[in-house]
Amino acid sequence: MLRLLARSLPIALVVALCMVLVAPREARAQSLRHLVYTFTVGINSSQHDTTAANGISSMAAAGESNQILSSGDNAYNGEVSDKGEISLDIVGMRPDGGLVVTANESAKERHERDDTCVVYASTNALCTDPATYQEIYAVIRTLSPNFYVGVALDQANHWRVSDPKADVTIDFTAKPETDGTVDITSQRNARLKGVVSGTISATASYHYNPSKYVADSLKEYTTMHEQRGVGSYVDTTVDITAQLTSDSRTH
Repeated sequence: MLRLLARSLPIALVVALCMVLVAPREARAQSLRHLVYTFTVGINSSQHDTTAANGISSMAAAGESNQILSSGDNAYNGEVSDKGEISLDIVGMRPDGGLVVTANESAKERHERDDTCVVYASTNALCTDPATYQEIYAVIRTLSPNFYVGVALDQANHWRVSDPKADVTIDFTAKPETDGTVDITSQRNARLKGVVSGTISATASYHYNPSKYVADSLKEYTTMHEQRGVGSYVDTTVDITAQLTSDSRTH
């Protein structure tokens, strides 16, 4: 169940949240920097069909079958969680400014094979595997060396990234700390287009270290509403936390 929910979510998120449409697989390269994050993730998904006058729906979740007696709404619910480590290797920079990163996840419930991702200063990213887990996207978003350093802040320490064609807007606010680190919050709003329509809202916070170009810790909470035809929709939430535990760069 965890694999089903975790793998079905990023495919839709990538379409709406990533401005980069193609990320060709890079040749295996030597690691320039190695990072390890521990993470937790919780996923809650509910599917509704309001076209049914009456009905009983069931869904196996964590080995149990939940039955819901409904009148006008057949609901399928699933809630899962996991925790583990994500290992990242920075291997280079593309001519278009994208940072090339390889990622591997080891968790309690599953293991993710090596994947190659490209990350841009806007925090938009794309991995070669369309089913890459959402927690990997969460930890790589701020890895571009141009994410914060040199960004044009307004008087409220705010900046915005948007792509009207993709219908994506991201607002960032920075709060510098006395120790040189920065607390950054972001609000990402997007619309799903195509066969499946809907909305995505993602709120994130990063404790960012500008001298090392990494977030020492982060939280990301995403809500997604997918409309799948008349009377049928899916609501999903993903709650992610991550903490940097190892960095090959010492200064």
